[in-house]
Amino acid sequence: MTASSRTSPVTAVTVDVWVRRVADVSDGHDLLDDHECATLARIVPPPTARSYAAGHVLARRAVASVVGSTASSLRFDRTCPRCGAPHGRPVIVGSHGVELSLSRCDDWVAVAICAVLPVGIDIESIQAVRIPGFPDVSIHPDERDVVEPTADGLLRRHAVSWVRKEAALKALGIGLRTDPAGVPTPPSGIPTDLLGRGTAKVTVHDVALPWPDAAAAVAVAGQVPQVDVRLR
Repeated sequence: MTASSRTSPVTAVTVDVWVRRVADVSDGHDLLDDHECATLARIVPPPTARSYAAGHVLARRAVASVVGSTASSLRFDRTCPRCGAPHGRPVIVGSHGVELSLSRCDDWVAVAICAVLPVGIDIESIQAVRIPGFPDVSIHPDERDVVEPTADGLLRRHAVSWVRKEAALKALGIGLRTDPAGVPTPPSGIPTDLLGRGTAKVTVHDVALPWPDAAAAVAVAGQVPQVDVRLR
């Protein structure tokens, strides 16, 4: 039975989170499978290619450390549940019984693993949300006019809003098929009916990072009173 198929009440969960600078992930291209190597070969911007490789290397090493396997022996299934193409979220093949999520930007990569519930993680550079029009396509209309004391404060609030929402939508298995501008920012640590449908709740937590120029959040699907985020 997989973690996502369990129906018993969950009172608390532990999520293990790995966050690294891309430059700090030692080379491990030999760990990548054929699909990852083919995807990497198609990525043109060098920073994006480096973060893609680092994220998947880190994911394999993180999973291996949790399940007691070797990174090179792990296999991932990426079958999209909607169309059957291999571009869905990675699922660990075998009976390891853990849920996995990964995120990357040009400077950082992050991996979250949970043994109880579906999990989602997102990390983003604060400066990445400076692009013109970002609030219009990413921030809920009720939150766009909130005044911040400094411009840097506004950028951080927008980045935090983005990573919380994306982590939550990943945990729910929806991703950006839902318009992020139509979703209010979920609070940290409080189970939330993110989509306002009275059904799928999600619990989001900010991830405390050692770098002031990035924001990250992790989420688990369900109404979970306590989430223990262990940064590793």
